[in-house]
Amino acid sequence: MAGGISRGVIWVVLAAIALVASPRPARACAPAPHAGESVRIFEEEALIVWDAKTKTQHFIRRAAFDTQAKDFGFLVPTPEKPELAEADDSVFFRLAQAIAPKVEWKVEHPLELGSWLFGMMLRGAKSEAAIASVDVLAVARVAGFDAVVLRANDADAMAGWLEKHGYEFGPDLRDWLDPYVKASWKITAFKIAKDASGRTLPELGTEAVRMSFKAEQPYFPYREPASQRATIPASADPLANGERSRKLRVYLVAPGRMQGDLDAPGGFPGKVVYARPLPDVGLLAGALPAGRVPEGAWLTAMEDTSTPRPGVADVMFRRATDGAEVVPPPIHRTREAPIIVPVEIVVPLTAGLLLVAFLLLKRQRANG
Repeated sequence: MAGGISRGVIWVVLAAIALVASPRPARACAPAPHAGESVRIFEEEALIVWDAKTKTQHFIRRAAFDTQAKDFGFLVPTPEKPELAEADDSVFFRLAQAIAPKVEWKVEHPLELGSWLFGMMLRGAKSEAAIASVDVLAVARVAGFDAVVLRANDADAMAGWLEKHGYEFGPDLRDWLDPYVKASWKITAFKIAKDASGRTLPELGTEAVRMSFKAEQPYFPYREPASQRATIPASADPLANGERSRKLRVYLVAPGRMQGDLDAPGGFPGKVVYARPLPDVGLLAGALPAGRVPEGAWLTAMEDTSTPRPGVADVMFRRATDGAEVVPPPIHRTREAPIIVPVEIVVPLTAGLLLVAFLLLKRQRANG
């Protein structure tokens, strides 16, 4: 987004309330832990469904963290007041299956010794590895979260409201939020739902939340606070020093093949791994309102494993200049289907051949 913030949707997640001090599913891209604590996002998935005719984006997302923090929260700015609803996050499992490479098997038929008498193979065993200026526009409980939709005209006022309501809000997060507040986006704040005594309600769970809103073009919240980017070492091999590499997969359903644009050196590092007409509308069951799949929809999947991530801007999506289909190459595997030659035949047959050869040799010598 060169020169400012586009009118596209601005999704920026500051952090998600966690119930345990171990990695768990959540939805966020800019964690804001308490002082002295750290939060690392190591895996993210998002489904974006874009209706170009109505300029509506449906956004469903999930993420996983490495953290010892007891709790943390998250915010989502949008240009208009969003509609919130629970979504079936099994959609990510179905989409992953849909874009997975096909497995092509090659069958080989090696000859191996066996036995009719003992009914067993005579071969070695084999195995396989496998604040005042802050207005509250709406309050809702959805998918195990308490959600509040806010409007503010000043980033300091928003920071004050957030701190008053239990959000840790450092200087870099305030700087990160400032351009979005100046652009008059609404802020939806999420926390894990609690009962009257203040206890969290784990039985409610924290399922996927769908946010639907008007936008000029589809968008992914790629921009991050400087401190979040600084916690990720710039290593060519993050695993070599004990760090997990980050992985982001975005599923985008829109008319035609899509591509991501990022106002940063090198552009968006995400690679298109799948792009074809949506194979089955049923893949999106439970994730969208009925009848909301756009006409002529394609499914484009992009993967980004860059570490550190160049999160200095947000990813905006547009129709790709290359409209060719992309399908992952098949995985070739070999399966053995041995042809068993019974020893009950091999042994006497071999003995007979040896006997014939002996007799022929004997006769040749006698005549010679």
